[in-house]
Amino acid sequence: MKIVSIIDDKSVINYITKEVGLDKFKNLKNALNEGLNYIQDNWKSRIVSCSAKEGWKRKYIETFYKTITENDNNSIGEVGAGGMYANFIEEGIKSYDMKIGMLNGRQARINKKTGERYLIIFLQKFLKELPPDVRKSARKLDYNEVLKGFDEIGQRSKYNEGFEKSTWGGGLYKGFTKTRMKGQTQYGTFRVVTKNSQGWIYPNISGHRIFQSLDNLFPEVMRMMKDAFLEDLSIVKKG
Repeated sequence: MKIVSIIDDKSVINYITKEVGLDKFKNLKNALNEGLNYIQDNWKSRIVSCSAKEGWKRKYIETFYKTITENDNNSIGEVGAGGMYANFIEEGIKSYDMKIGMLNGRQARINKKTGERYLIIFLQKFLKELPPDVRKSARKLDYNEVLKGFDEIGQRSKYNEGFEKSTWGGGLYKGFTKTRMKGQTQYGTFRVVTKNSQGWIYPNISGHRIFQSLDNLFPEVMRMMKDAFLEDLSIVKKG
């Protein structure tokens, strides 16, 4: 997104650059910077308030940038962002079968009897994310011991919502265990994925089109720069 600080009027540009000098229009420069900040602040606010995943929003905002460059004719300010997470939030994601990628990856294995591909994955859970009763029992587990008594809790618990709910038919904590990976204690469940596994369909996510919604900010930015330009012009004429 680019904003030019001076309307594309050659007579005005020539007057400023050749007869007066752009450096005399300090208020206009400040207004350009303020206009960029105004857009960026509103942009960020709209991202924060949208319903996208918090991690995606954070990654989107981290790509923000702002630049102001000057040439012989004018000052040009630019604000922008980009990257994968910005695209996810702006354009959304079409639903797709995750098993295709999983079973064609390097970590997939082949069943010697059937010749079919399968993948064993570990779904990690942090203790702080668990319901109090599950967390209490999990703390007492020995390494590789399977948690008992909670096979079905995942199906009726508020902790089993959204995406995870569609990834397996058993309870969320069925097969829950304590293990050691890469020198660290981890908690979670092992799952075997095959082409016949139910679920593992990434849900369709609609785009928020936040960038397009910024168009309504331009009238205010142009008003800010016009007022600054007229103020600078009056100062130059008095001088």
